[in-house]
Amino acid sequence: MSPLPGTALLLTAFLLASSAAPASAQTRLYILIAGDSLSTCSAGCEPSRLLEIDVDGRQFVAATPVLHARELVTGPQATPDGYLVWRGGERRIGTQVSDDAVSVFAPSTRQQAVVASMPLGTGGAVFTHPSAVRAFTQGSPGARVTIMEPDGLRALPESMCAGGRLVAMSSDGSRLLAECAADGRVDVIDSATGIAATIFHTASNDAYAANTDGSELYTGNQWSTAGPIVVRRLVGLGYIEAESVGELPGIEIALDYDLRSHRVFARTSDVVGVLDDQTLEYLDSLPAPAGFFPAHLALDPDRAEAYVVWQGTIATGGIHNRLALIETDTLTVVAEADLPGDTRVAGMVLGPRPPRVANLSS
Repeated sequence: MSPLPGTALLLTAFLLASSAAPASAQTRLYILIAGDSLSTCSAGCEPSRLLEIDVDGRQFVAATPVLHARELVTGPQATPDGYLVWRGGERRIGTQVSDDAVSVFAPSTRQQAVVASMPLGTGGAVFTHPSAVRAFTQGSPGARVTIMEPDGLRALPESMCAGGRLVAMSSDGSRLLAECAADGRVDVIDSATGIAATIFHTASNDAYAANTDGSELYTGNQWSTAGPIVVRRLVGLGYIEAESVGELPGIEIALDYDLRSHRVFARTSDVVGVLDDQTLEYLDSLPAPAGFFPAHLALDPDRAEAYVVWQGTIATGGIHNRLALIETDTLTVVAEADLPGDTRVAGMVLGPRPPRVANLSS
């Protein structure tokens, strides 16, 4: 697949400035560009596409057109056998077809396969296990959780709580967390058996992140009077302790847990910050994103680096996607570059090495 015109040139300065660190298990940066929404664009729409960047080799690899990435996108997430999984829609004006789907993308062949259709416009979730070749998907709130494995699809043995939606997974893949809309509780579910191991009550939140084993849950709520607030919750057997760990400026909020430093990164429409116990620091050198959505973040689990993409303003007054490499220990920007196109980024992930086992979509 040919790169988009000018892509390599735009990224050259960024890639050359990237540190030549030792090879990591995470060698590719994948950025999913949503393209123009088909609910507002009927002709000449900017296509959805997946940008692929070789981080260790410091070179642009490809821009591959993809489907089901324009609306209601969750992901992408990387599987340990080298595939990408996301859930999204390809809605067109005037159609009522259920065209939302869970897609599996094979970077080795740059082929996309739709493995599950979902109700139109109902949201949903996708989480991939960090070590087992397994993905957990949910089509809509309250629906059963489907497990995708190389030998097929199966469902968790227990039904989701009333109105429940998957909101987080522990970094080791052992626990799934589901917010239960009917009674304001969160179920902590054993990902192998589907049994709810711990149940606790909390107000509805806008963002979630869990630590390595799921014993700590960070929640973000954008509607506090002082701005988005982050709360750390210590999960035990039948109880929970909560403490506020920071308020951030802006609206909307997203949370990411850093496996390497065991800190939580919080993103809003205005800032990127990092929580370290009771301390909240901001990435001051990163310009505030344009619009209402948080920047996107991909953390490297092996070294003190992260990649940030946001929509920023340009000299002509328009907006453009920007890519930055940051050093996470010092919260400094190492390099920046423009990305092609000005439509929103639907998600990004650092992906593993090429596939070593059977195709997840087989």
